[in-house]
Parts: sequence; C-alpha cells; structure tokens
Amino acid sequence: MTEGPISVRRDALIADLSLRGREFGFAYSDLVDEWLAELIGDERDLALVAGGSYGRRELAPGSDLDLVLIHGGRKDIRAVADRIWYPIWDSKIALDHSVRTPKEAVAMAEADLKVVSSLLDGRVVAGDLALGDDALSRVREAWTRHGARRLPQMRELATARHHKDGDVAYLLEPELKLAKGGHRDLRAMAALEAATPITFRHSPDLDQAAATLFEVRVALHRVEGRAVDRLLLDRQDDVAEQLGYADADELMRAVATSGRTVARAYDDEWRRSDAWARGPARRGAGGGDRPLGDGIVLRDGELDLVSTTEPADLTLLLRAAEQAAVLGVDFRTAALERLAAEAPPALQVWPAEARDALVGLLGAGPNLVSVFETLDEYGLLTKILPEWEQVRSKPQRNAFHRFTVDRHLAETAANAAEYTRLVERPDLLLVGCWLHDLGKGWPGDHTRAGIELMRTVATRMGFADDDVEILVDLVRHHLLLPSVATSGDLSDPAVAEMVAMAVGSVEELHLLAALTQADSLATGPSAWSAWKQELMETLVRKVELVLRDEVPPAETDTLAPEDAALIARAHGDLLVERVADGIAVVGPNRPGLLCCVVGLLSVHGWAVQAAFVNSYDGVAANHFLIERSYARRDDNWEQFVDELRAALIDRRTLDERVEQRARTYPRRRNAARPAKPRVIRHEGASATATVLEVRTADRLGLLYRLTRALTEVPLDIVHAKVSTLGQEVIDTFYLHTTDGAIPDDDTIERASAMLLEAASAGPVDASSMTVPSPGE
Repeated sequence: MTEGPISVRRDALIADLSLRGREFGFAYSDLVDEWLAELIGDERDLALVAGGSYGRRELAPGSDLDLVLIHGGRKDIRAVADRIWYPIWDSKIALDHSVRTPKEAVAMAEADLKVVSSLLDGRVVAGDLALGDDALSRVREAWTRHGARRLPQMRELATARHHKDGDVAYLLEPELKLAKGGHRDLRAMAALEAATPITFRHSPDLDQAAATLFEVRVALHRVEGRAVDRLLLDRQDDVAEQLGYADADELMRAVATSGRTVARAYDDEWRRSDAWARGPARRGAGGGDRPLGDGIVLRDGELDLVSTTEPADLTLLLRAAEQAAVLGVDFRTAALERLAAEAPPALQVWPAEARDALVGLLGAGPNLVSVFETLDEYGLLTKILPEWEQVRSKPQRNAFHRFTVDRHLAETAANAAEYTRLVERPDLLLVGCWLHDLGKGWPGDHTRAGIELMRTVATRMGFADDDVEILVDLVRHHLLLPSVATSGDLSDPAVAEMVAMAVGSVEELHLLAALTQADSLATGPSAWSAWKQELMETLVRKVELVLRDEVPPAETDTLAPEDAALIARAHGDLLVERVADGIAVVGPNRPGLLCCVVGLLSVHGWAVQAAFVNSYDGVAANHFLIERSYARRDDNWEQFVDELRAALIDRRTLDERVEQRARTYPRRRNAARPAKPRVIRHEGASATATVLEVRTADRLGLLYRLTRALTEVPLDIVHAKVSTLGQEVIDTFYLHTTDGAIPDDDTIERASAMLLEAASAGPVDASSMTVPSPGE
C-alpha cells in the first residue's frame, strides 16, 4: 500500500480530476479496503462488512463509511472495535458503524429498513470471509422470504421523501441523492427486486442514468469540498466545467434526463410489484374491466386500452390521459407502450373532441402533474405538442424559479384548476396557463416568441379566431398585472386606465388575474405573498371599474329569420327539429319547458354542449348544440315531442329517468378539485331581467337540475346561454318572475341558493357505473 496517512492519499484521489464518477468510486473504495484490511489485521472470528455506497464501491469524496463489525461472540470485541473506529475518526472520514453477531445483524435488518437496505449491498472487506458472508446471506434470505410484507412501509417512506425533496428531473436545484429519480430510488428498486419473484428487465439507459448521476455527485463533492448533494445554481457552472459540459444548461439537461429515466423505472417497478401483490385471485375480483368509454377501461386499478381500440388521432391519447388524471390512477405499461407506438402526432387542425379532452386533462388539478410526467417519459407529450421538446428539462437561470420550464408549465396549469370558477372562459385559462411560458424554449425574448407560438398552437388546436386572439393576449400580457401591481402607483387613475387599455375587456382581465396567481404559485415561495395578493386585487378591482364604465349594448327582441321560420312551421304547437349539429325546440313559452327539454336529451343519450334560449312574445325558440354520449340509436323526434308533452304535464317520471341515467352513465368523472361551484349575479347586465351565472363542473343531468331549480323558485327563463368547456360549464340565465316582472332581491337570493345546491351535488361514484346495453 502507498505510504502516508489515509487522508493524504484520499485527497490525492480527489485532486485527480481524471478519475470521474464510477472510476473514482472504485479507486476510493479500493484504497479504503486496503487500509481497513491493515487495521483489522489477522483477527479470527471477526469480519468487517461494508454496506451502502461503500458496499457497492460507489464512494463519493464526501461519502461516509457504512461498516458493521461482525463477530462470533468475542469477549474483547469492544477493544477490537475501538482499534478500527478511532483511526477512521482521526482521519476525518464520516463513519456509520455498529458491532453485531450474525444473529443480531439479521434481527436489526428485520427491524430497520435502513439497515436491511444497506446490508443488501453489503460485502466483506476484511477479516473472516466465511463469517461475514454467512451473516449477509442470512440477511438477504430473510428479506427474500419476508421483505414483501415491508414494501408498503418502504413505499410510504419513499413517498414522504419525494414530497420533501421533489424530483431530480424538474427542480432547478435538485437533490441528487434523496429526490425522486435520485440515488436512493435506485437502492429502493434493488430492495424491491430482491423482495419479489418478478424479473425486472431494464434498458441500458437506466445504467447510464445511474452513472451520470453518480458522476455529477462526485464532481459536486469536489466543488463543495464536503458532502453536499443538492446541486445549487451557483455551483452548476463549476460542476459543468469539471465534467466537460458546454455550459450549466447542458449539465442540467443531462441531470434531468437521468432523473426522469430513474423515476420511470422506479414507477414501473412499483406498478409491476403492485400487480404481483394483488395476486391472480384478486386481479379482476371487482368484476373485471370497468369501461370508461372511448375504448378505455379501468383494469385492476390501472388505466388500459381495449385490445380492438385503434388511436385514429390524438383524441384517444388525450381521453386516456384525462381519465388517468381525473380518476387518479396509473396507466398500464402496455397501454403507454401502445400509445407510444400507435398514436399519431398532432394533426394540422385538431378535432373538437381532442380539444375537449385536453381541457379536461388540464383541469384535473394536482393529478395533472404526474400524468404529464408519465406521458413525457414515453414520448407522448411531444405527440400532443411537438413544441414541448424545446422546453423539456429546460433550466431557468434564476433563483426566483423552483422548477424547470416544463414542470413550471404543468404546475401552473394544475394550479389554474382551482381558479376556473373565477373566470368566464375556464378552457382558455387552462390552455393559457399551460402554454404561457412556452417561448422560453426559443432564443430571445420569451414573450415575443411565445406570442407566435401560441397563435400557431391555438389555431392547430381548433380554437375559434377570437379565442386564439385571447390566448395570444394572455401570453402577451402575462407579466403585466404583477409588474404593475408591484411597481406602479395604484392610487393614480392613469395606471388603471393604462392596464384597462392594454387588457381590453373584463373577461380578459379575469383570465389574466387567475393566470398571474397560478403562475406565481408555480414559480416559488417568493413569487406570491399576502402583500402581493392584496396589491393584485386592488389593481384588478380598479381596472375592472374602468372597463365597466361603458353603457352596455342595448338589448333587442328582434326575431331572427331562422326562428321566424321555425315559429311559422310550429303553428302554435310544440316543434322539435334536427338542425346542423343540434336541435331546435319551438313552442308556447311556459315554465319548465327548458328544464324538460334538457332532461329528455339527457335520458336519450345526448350531451348539451351549448344552448341559446330566446323568447318572442310568449313563444320560445330554443337551440341546442348536442353531441352523442352513450346513446346507440337514432332518436325518434316525434316520440321525443310526445314525451315532452307528458313531462310538461307531470315531471315526476322524468325526474326518475334522469336520476337513473346519472347512476348508470359511464362518463368521465371530474377530479376532486378545491374549486367550488359559484353562482354570480351580474348587476346591470340587463335592463329588463335579472342575470345569474353558474360556474361548476359538468356531469350528466346538471343542466336539468339547474333549470328545474329555477322552475321551482318559481322563475321564468326568458333567455339563456349554456356553455360546456371541457369539464367546466358556464350557464347564464336571464330571469323574470312568472308574471313577467323583474324578481326582487329575496327571490334572487333564494334562486341563487337553490342553484348552488343543484350545482354542488356530488358526481356519481365510479363503482356504481355500468355501460348501458345496446339500444338503451
């Protein structure tokens, strides 16, 4: 062995920058092996076992030595141990040590997950090889026999660790050892593999990812001069230079890619382990596959595709992702692999169903983040949004942000789900939040780049021209409100007037205010505070007053030509006609007409996407944009009219039919979101009626319940606008009393309470859902 103190020889290895990553780990471990062999000498009935990183020969410069002194019951063991431990302490090398008999070692491993995890990587470095190997074999055999019982505890600890330390792939300052996708997850995977009979086959990418992360840890320890595993911004340039990366951004992309690879393998192992733990007798015990529609099923608690399903466009991929997010379930690996292989890339213009599914996915709240991670791991996000490639793992070179650009965008969209009740267009809010910083993947000013990107992407998604312009404005002005709120003189009327001129409408103001809060909360703890919130609310309030300082356009009762033709054909009776993408219902205006129409549409398997309700001199002319949901036959509209007449006389049978459909309807469920339903009274929106707006989550029978509540107040709906946007609805009702007067405040307060009660009813539980038989 080379002469000189161990600390000197260790320092020489650390100074030799040609030794990187695993090569350094091997060299340092060999050096310590030789030194410890000298310390223990020719002692009998004694073995020195290395565990953890030392056992694996993965010592970083600041790693501690995890050592167990195994003995067969020697009386002088304390003195022998001191002869080994004290030189280590004197060398300033961190030490985690214990003294055990083989029986005690097994007992400790069975009692402490940290001990068993360390000893699963154990090896004998000095002393009695047979004694040490026997102890390690007994520990491993015990784990193989009984380890499966302890997997839930191991998973719980790992989940808590991930919650505390985040993800290697998405943090700007990742914890390389403890975060998800870091070294500790690699060890958890090894323990998982040893505790189950499953054969796990990993791609070569996993070994390369592990090697990259260890190489960065070694370099970081060298730069810091101590054991530090969080790669801070001010150390990234030094680490990049030491490892030969072009710059810190290239380094962090390599770290993020490696972390994502480890996290994917980690999640896949747990999915397979869960399936094994359920056992063949328990798999399918809940009655087999649970259909979710669109060729998607819930199979043994995981989302899968029906074997005959063919992804013709992005709709299936987006529907599957939406279901996974709103139900909070994992994908089956086979489903992900099929989608990766078969799902086509984005079309030049999306079908409406794909856009609707995207909005539902983005509105799923916190579950969106994990679903996005899974999609990205399998290359599916770039099929949805090819531009995603430019922001994947993209660092943000400031301490203000916590996440990489891709994760920041996902977090912002997830946060926005809480604010969907605060805006007139939740679909635009969700898409705007997801894409507001997309321009950071391109050179130059990210807002300027983002404006053109949003125009391209929103047009591709099939948004109407006016909606595209609103989305573009959200990107253009996404920094406007926080900048003015924190730097402008809010007491100066000119400030509010300037913002109002830029924003242009109350609708866009509300969208920007919600985007600002969602964006700030996703940025980091320093980006949002009670003080900033107060400033924002003050600014928004003042700007809204400026924007509303205009006379509303005059209302008109002019009869539209198409309505005039329908009324003429009705001859004073009820008429239901199929028109374009919907139906028209014309007839004498009477309380409950709208309620009964939407109830029957639900029963007949039609989902109302939009409705326009008008009344002309006692005649109702209602138009409904509808789409098929679960219905499997064409409707007989003459029979529909007969059922409508009966329901107008006695609605009780219709009530029962709607509620029965709600219990058996296999539609997508809404995620459990913190956003609560809202009922808003729009003062001054109409000179001739009181206007109430309901914002809530969509579900079967909702519009029926809302209109029934208004009928029971009783109030007459003289005009209505109904919009379904993804999984969100915004329904606006213009109301009279039944004798044509404007309702008083007490009546409107009662109506608001009844609407809120109708909107707050919980969604049908998925366990009670079945697919209707053909022809139902």
